[in-house]
Amino acid sequence: MSFPEKMLRAARLAVIGHDGQKRKITNVPYVVHPLRVATIVAEAKLPDGVDREECILAAILHDTLEDTQIEPETLVKEFGRNVYKIVNELTLDLGIPRAERIQKMLDRADHMSAGAKVIKLADRLDNMRDMEGRDRKFIQRYCQEAQAIVEKMRGVCPLLEAEIEKLIEKYAGTKV
Repeated sequence: MSFPEKMLRAARLAVIGHDGQKRKITNVPYVVHPLRVATIVAEAKLPDGVDREECILAAILHDTLEDTQIEPETLVKEFGRNVYKIVNELTLDLGIPRAERIQKMLDRADHMSAGAKVIKLADRLDNMRDMEGRDRKFIQRYCQEAQAIVEKMRGVCPLLEAEIEKLIEKYAGTKV
């Protein structure tokens, strides 16, 4: 199967999985977010050794294990073990408090693949581009988390890191 066909299959699976879900504040269909994350990844300068196609597919699917009923076996069967591994690295346990989820992700960041780190940065960047209309307390907390993520992943994708830091400065009003 060609890469464009795999991308369409991944996008279809994301649309099906995220059916009925909406983005907070904007009320846009949720699936728009993973597609934008995949676009950011597709345009990024990836670290040596990162397979661009696998990384784009994983970006499209990055929230499927966390937010949908899609089973891990489906990702392995349809897109291969490597794509599944990246998606799994990015999956957070929604059953624990947010601060604990973020801390667990930061704690395991040193062991994440470079592809997963790029997707995490692209995910945070896309979310930060969508901050208008959020309350000040949320924005402050989100910017603090973003700074911690950038620090833990420093060097994996400098252009994404720099763009996130510009948004932190814009929204949090602090130099980073």
